Amino acid sequence: MLSPMSSSSSRRQSSVFQSAFSSKATRSLAEEDVRRKAAKGGRQRILANEKLVSSQVGGSVYQSIKEAAWYSNRAVVQRVLMYLGLHHVFVGQTEDDSARLFQIKKAPFITPTCLVSRAWLRFARELEILDFTGLKYSLTDASLNKAFTSLRSARTIDLSDCRRINFLTTAFVGACRNVQVLHLSGCALLTDVTLSVITMEMPKISQLFLTSCPKLERISIHKHQTPMLEVLNICNCANITDWAVEQAVKDHPLLRELFMAQAEKLISPNIVSTKLELLNVDGCENMSFSAVHRILEQCPALKYVTLSDNDKMLDERIKKFSRFENIVELNISATFHNDWTINSALENMPNLLMLDCSNSEFVTRPAFEHELLEILVSNMCSDLKDDALANLSSKLPRLRHLAVNHCDALIRPQIGHTGLELLDVSNCVNLFSDKTCRNWLDAPNLRSLYIGHTPNLSDTELENITPGLRQLEELNLYQAGALNKPDLCLLQKLRQINVTNCWYLLQEWVDELHLPNLETIFMNIEDYVSDENLDEGGDPVGW
Repeated sequence: MLSPMSSSSSRRQSSVFQSAFSSKATRSLAEEDVRRKAAKGGRQRILANEKLVSSQVGGSVYQSIKEAAWYSNRAVVQRVLMYLGLHHVFVGQTEDDSARLFQIKKAPFITPTCLVSRAWLRFARELEILDFTGLKYSLTDASLNKAFTSLRSARTIDLSDCRRINFLTTAFVGACRNVQVLHLSGCALLTDVTLSVITMEMPKISQLFLTSCPKLERISIHKHQTPMLEVLNICNCANITDWAVEQAVKDHPLLRELFMAQAEKLISPNIVSTKLELLNVDGCENMSFSAVHRILEQCPALKYVTLSDNDKMLDERIKKFSRFENIVELNISATFHNDWTINSALENMPNLLMLDCSNSEFVTRPAFEHELLEILVSNMCSDLKDDALANLSSKLPRLRHLAVNHCDALIRPQIGHTGLELLDVSNCVNLFSDKTCRNWLDAPNLRSLYIGHTPNLSDTELENITPGLRQLEELNLYQAGALNKPDLCLLQKLRQINVTNCWYLLQEWVDELHLPNLETIFMNIEDYVSDENLDEGGDPVGW
């Protein structure tokens, strides 16, 4: 939803929007009425009628900018509805009122003759955010060069997945000299040469997104072209090599974030930086652990590191981390890590706040000891044992979020922690298989509990833990197969519950579920609705 502009802006812009074509013969009386009301700058909401764009002129679709008043009343959502072809474009404010937005939601085509009026060109100069992602196959260089020749205020441009853009003509590029954030992900025609031309015309770029650009090989951006570059994303660029990455980092000493996920040709790039804070090499299957470890040593400012989904690390015997003082988030999921790897990370990263060590069959009983760790994710560790989660209150005193879903070896872990706020033990299919019904959870400050897809969860098992969950606000019981009619009366602060696919849950249980703060229930409506509680139109009564 687009938010309104300030009252001063509304008065200044009330007369900006005029028709793209001035021929009165092509306007109906209804169109004239819309234009006249918009010009008055009235407070009432004026929306363009979609039927007005159906008129045909000379066999082509009549293109026009539909006017709407700039409201001085901030309670009214300000929206200018323009039409390109037969579909609409939104122009207005971002949600936080921070920038003027131009966003194409969808359009089958856009012609080079549209949006050429003087009123439009004056308005385009003030746009700050341009989003063309709705024109995947229809936007062309000719369209851009015709309609956007002056974008002095533009700060963010998103051309993601615009497959027909090749930037061979530079009128549009030359009009965007103040752009700071540029999205070119999925532009299949983008080459090293055109990228060099683009960055030469946009010297203020600080964030550049080039995901899934198959023709890129050298990342032809130099320090004299983009000296302020801080974020570079080259994920899934299959032809990017070690040398290209090394030069990009070397030429941009202010680079803080580098995303290289799924870059298949990367083997052992020699990255050296004193400013780099984020490194993502997820899925770089040819990079070894030693190559990544060298990068960590040569980039002392790194804080956020993602090394996940790397099969090659299986072949290395030594997977122990050195001491890295600054790392606060580490993701080593799907790297065939073991208990030793986890223990070395926790031991040698004293400021670590988040650790994701998911998806490994070699994790069984890691120590899990750290003074500052707040988030621990160990999903899909099929051999993780119950005793690994014992005494978490003393081993991880600041733990807030714990996720151990899809851990088939967990049966009845004794989880006790006063600071725990979120716990995810869903899809642990052997949980409670011992049938002892012993209380296993003591977390008085828990806010969210995900315990769905546990076939052994019974009413008694759930009722045993509710006395210690007085602060619980979200409960997910998705496909908890053994539930019938659990008593949840002690969960007075519960706001949301999910009982979808709980096939044995009685319908009257929902009717009797009276909790003072309950706002949302997710369930299978076909199980609840019967012929008796349908109205004459076939809709559920009261829904």
